[in-house]
This record gives sequence, C-alpha cells and structure tokens, in this order.
Amino acid sequence: MREAISLALWLVREVAAVVARRLQPSAIADAGRPARRRQGNRTPRRARRGPRLATHFVAFGLLSVLVVPHASDPVLRLAAQPISISLRSQPWKPLEQRSTVVAADGTDLAVLHDGISRKVVPLGDIPEVVREAVVAAEDRRFWSHDGYDAHAVARALVANVEARGVAQGGSTITQQLAKQNFVGDEPTVVRKAKELLYAVALEHRFTKDQLLERYLNQVYFGSQAYGVVAAADEFFGRDVRQLSVDQAALLAGLIRAPASLDPRSNPEGATARRNEVLQAMAKSGYLSPPDAVAATAAPLGVLPARPPENPEPFVVEAVKREFLANPAFGRTEAERRHLLLTGGLRIETTIDPRLQSAAWAATRWVPGSLGSAIVAVEPNSGRVVALYDGGAAANGQFDVATQGSRQPGSTFKPVVAAAALEAGMPQWQALVGTGPIQLDYPGAPEPWRVDNFDGESYGLIGIRDAVVNSVNTAFAQLGVALGADRIAAMAQRLGIDPEHSLGPPASRGPAMALGGLTNGVSPLEMASAYATFAAGGVHVPPHLIEAVTGPSGRQLYRAQPKPQRALDPAVNGDVVDILQDAVANGTGSAAALPGWDVLGKTGTSDGPADGWFVGAVPVLSTAVWVGHPDSERPVPGLTGGTMSAPIWRQFMAAALRGQTPTTFDAPRTTRTNLAPLPLPQARPCGASCMAAAR
Repeated sequence: MREAISLALWLVREVAAVVARRLQPSAIADAGRPARRRQGNRTPRRARRGPRLATHFVAFGLLSVLVVPHASDPVLRLAAQPISISLRSQPWKPLEQRSTVVAADGTDLAVLHDGISRKVVPLGDIPEVVREAVVAAEDRRFWSHDGYDAHAVARALVANVEARGVAQGGSTITQQLAKQNFVGDEPTVVRKAKELLYAVALEHRFTKDQLLERYLNQVYFGSQAYGVVAAADEFFGRDVRQLSVDQAALLAGLIRAPASLDPRSNPEGATARRNEVLQAMAKSGYLSPPDAVAATAAPLGVLPARPPENPEPFVVEAVKREFLANPAFGRTEAERRHLLLTGGLRIETTIDPRLQSAAWAATRWVPGSLGSAIVAVEPNSGRVVALYDGGAAANGQFDVATQGSRQPGSTFKPVVAAAALEAGMPQWQALVGTGPIQLDYPGAPEPWRVDNFDGESYGLIGIRDAVVNSVNTAFAQLGVALGADRIAAMAQRLGIDPEHSLGPPASRGPAMALGGLTNGVSPLEMASAYATFAAGGVHVPPHLIEAVTGPSGRQLYRAQPKPQRALDPAVNGDVVDILQDAVANGTGSAAALPGWDVLGKTGTSDGPADGWFVGAVPVLSTAVWVGHPDSERPVPGLTGGTMSAPIWRQFMAAALRGQTPTTFDAPRTTRTNLAPLPLPQARPCGASCMAAAR
C-alpha cells in the first residue's frame, strides 16, 4: 500500500505540473487573492480523497496490464497523458559523444572522451541486420507493442512473486529507454510502474524508428563502448555498416550483461548468447534457419583490447590545452572540458602528417640519451604545421616543443638586435667585441664579467657582425644600454610570453641580451618569433586548432588569428638582412638551402646544455632544439651549429620539396633619425678577473 500511495502521489505531481504550466496566466491573475486559512495541522478529509482515488486508479491500471492486456491500453494512455505532455517541452537530453582530433589531411590523431566512447549516427547509417539482431535479442514485439509487452510483464510478475521482489523486469526497448533517461534503475515496484507509464508516453511522443535510433546509439555494450558504432569499432575494428550477421548477433547479445558476457574474458558465454540471438532472429523471420545455423559456426573474431590510439601524444595534449584556454568554447574551463570530452566534436588541426614524418626522419640520428624538438609555423597564417617532440622526451609526459622552458642562447640575440635598431641605433655603431670585459650597470653589487665563446676577440664591430659572429661582449653592452624592460617588450611583440619565459620584472637583468632568461623559452615561441621576421614584421599568433565541427556537422569555430604589426618594415628589413648574413657567412652556414632565402641563428646555452637553430624562409619558420629534456645537464660537444642546424636543414629540405623558392620582401621604407645609444664603458677583464667570476 505504501508503494501504491507513493506512485499515486508521483502521478498527482506530474498532473499538477502540467496543469500549472497550462494555467500559469490564471495563476498570476489569482495571485492577489487571500489564501484560505489552514485548520491547524490537520488535512481536511475531502483533501485526502485525491491520493486515495489516484491509488485505486493506478492499482486498477497495473492490474489491467497483467490480467486484461487488451483492455489496459486506454487506461495506461490516460495515466501517461501528463508525461506525454511534459515530453513535448522537455524531451530527453542529448547523448554524450566522443570527440575526434584530426590532422590537416583528415587522418585521425586521437579520440577523446570521459569514459563514454560513443558516436551518434542516424538510424539509416545502421544496417538492417544490426537493427534486427537487437530487436530479436531485446524486444521481439517491439514493432507491434505500445511501449510494454503484456506477455513479458506477466512472466516477470510470476518471477517477482516467487522472489518476493523485483527479480525480472520484462522490459521492452522503450521501457529501457524510460529507465535510462527518466526513472533510473531503483529495484522497486513504484519505479517499475513509472517506467511503464513513461514507456507508453514515449511511444506516443516518438516514432518507432526514433526510439530504436536512440536505443542503438545509447545502449552500453561493455569496454566503454556506448552505442553500436563504438561497439563495432571496439570489438571488431570495423565500421558498423561492415558488420556481418554473426557479429551483429554477438553485439546484440552483449546488451543483456556486458560485463559477464564480455567476449574477451568469457568467450564461451558470449558464443552461447550469440547463438541464442541467431536462433531468435530465425524465429522472428529475420534469418532463414539454415543461415542462422551457418552463422553459429563462425568464430567470434573479436579483437584483443587495444590501447587508446594516439600517434601524436604531444600534439593532442597541446590541442587540448589550446581548446581549454579558448573562451569561444565556454565561459569556464569546466564547461570547455565538458564540451571537449562529451560534445561529439571534430577538431581539425593544422598539423601536416608529412611534416611530422619529416621531423622524425631528421632527428633519427640524435643520440638516444638526448631529446629533440621541432616546431614549424607558417609566418603569414600562424598555422603550426609541425610539432614534434622526440628522443628521450617521448617516454615522458613533458612536452618540450610547447611547454619547454629552455635557455635559448644566442637565438635570442636577434630579439635584442631588433630592440636596438628600433631604438634608433644604426647598424654601424661601434661595439666592443674584444673579451673578456667587465661592465657596470645600475643596481649591480659588482661589475658584470663577460667573455666570448672560446675566448674569441673581434675588436670594434657593428650590430651586423655581432649577430653574424654571435659576439657576447657586444650584446652585453646592448643589454645594459637598452635595459631589460625594452628587450622584454620587444620579445612580447614577437610572440614570447614575458611573464612565463622572462620571469617577473624584478628578476630580469642585462644577461637577457645573451639569452640568459629567468625561466626560458619553448621551441614554439622561438619559431613564432622568427616567423614575425619572415612575415615582414607582422606577428600572427600561432594556433593548432583550425576548425571545430559539432556532431550535426555545423561548424562551431574557425581560427581567425589577428595579425599585429610588431616591427617597423624598415627595422624588420634590417633584421632579416642581418639574419640572412648569419646563415650565409656566420655560425648558421650548415642551414643553407640552395635557391631559398634563409634567415636564422644558432644558439648554445651554458654547459653546453641546449643546442638551437631557429630559422625561416618566406613560407615557413622552424625551431630545432636538442638537449636533455628532463634537466639542463651538459652535453659534451653540443653546439647549435654542429647539431641543430643540420637537423633544421634536413627537415626544411623535406618540408619544402616541390615548392618554388621565394625571396623575402624588401623593406618598404628607409630608416631615418638614427642616433647612437649611450653605451656602458667596457673595461678589459684579465684572466684573473674571469677566474674570480667563475
């Protein structure tokens, strides 16, 4: 009786909700009327008749289902009417779907989900044999009943009476949909009655095809595969349209008990259940008896459990970070993550698999104890077409290519040169290129002592020769003269994150001019900075996500990076000319590409721990890094010119194969108002001075 009352009260609430929605204007109009006075805490006798009448009504409805099946239809339709009305305005929620990350050529890179691997497809994309197998296995009278199967209910009643509880449900496909989407799976009579009424309402709200489409896309088959598309891929590695009769029967048989009938752990049980489904298909007229018998002889053919396919793990992680940081995909990171893992998105990336292969080939000869990274960016579009992290880094979770904070060495000197030229310094201004020297600068407790690589001395030189020959002492003077703030501002305009890479302002000093940064830069940042030089001084923010399409095929997003002028064309023209000279006649000669204009610069950090070459042609900017990915340990004999530059050349030769060489645009204006910057006094520092500094 208690459960009957509970069910009746639930029905009253459903009716009241519908009435309230229909009479809402009247309710507003009556809002000013005084309420009736309550008579203490007692409920008037007249008011208690509603639940009692509803209880008798529901009891009669349920009894008619079991005793007089044909007479039950009008009763259940009437009882389900409030639910049918509510379903018109509140249909079931969209199903969670997996998202797919694809390369620029459409090849899959990864499937992303939150434990529910599902792809929703229209019923027309699911072959007849699969539909028939599922109907035969789960609900043979699906096409003829009104949401419930009276014969199955009667059988379940006997089992439940014997068990003195809900031991068997007799659920139809429609009832399963009601349970999965609306009423839950609590093992009580009240819940079962609600399920029945919802099933009737669903039959009147949706067509049979719509119900079956929802079921085939929603039902669980085991191994995180929800829906027949995911199940066909998980167990057979096939498109659902390619399933054979025996495979369709196996999948249909798993619905009853996905865990205990798992064909990988219980092949005998799965085979027996598959054969039962084949027999049911024959009895239902979907298969001829000989065909059913022949299908029972087929091997299961289930694939072993496969690890998640992710041929480019660092690319995919970088795509996820870019997605989660973009407010176009949701107001909060939690909303964006939910959309990414459950929204059924197709995320098109800028990554070119051919260039990924070229990066792998170019780094094959790097010793196994070292890591390497290659990032390539299109200067005029910001598209990241290659993002490769190889060597020792491939065994870890840290992505040097996009997350690395490595000392850039002399590859940072063009940033300083650009700041000096922009400040009005002419290329010919004399800088002290001898070494070692010591410099004073404000706030320093003692002089800054600087020497050149291998103790080289160059006399008095200009900015061009200082870049071409990577002269530390000359750039140390520029660092003091310009100040850290001016250099940081230039780095930011070129695409380097000042807070993350350069550190807080208080930590920045003139050593920044030599590539001595508080934290360090990533290959992606360096490739983007040099892409700005190659694009005529215009910076285009780099991106990996080109477009995002929803499950319906509607495009939700397309990248539209906003180019920003970072350098005056004349200043940028001088930088490009200097960096071309660095490749043609300087430390980057190993990166020369016949027929192409190439700008670039080598870099080697102290230790040496990091070997760099960053360079560009008019259509592609690429950064190459080599070192220990997990620490800044010294690498004997490492230099950017001897290891990184040849890798860069091999990669770029493959990437540019078949393209017609182009040249950099000449500067459109002439620099005027040139004025030498006041430079700090560079005092000679003897061997004893440098020894003391060490």
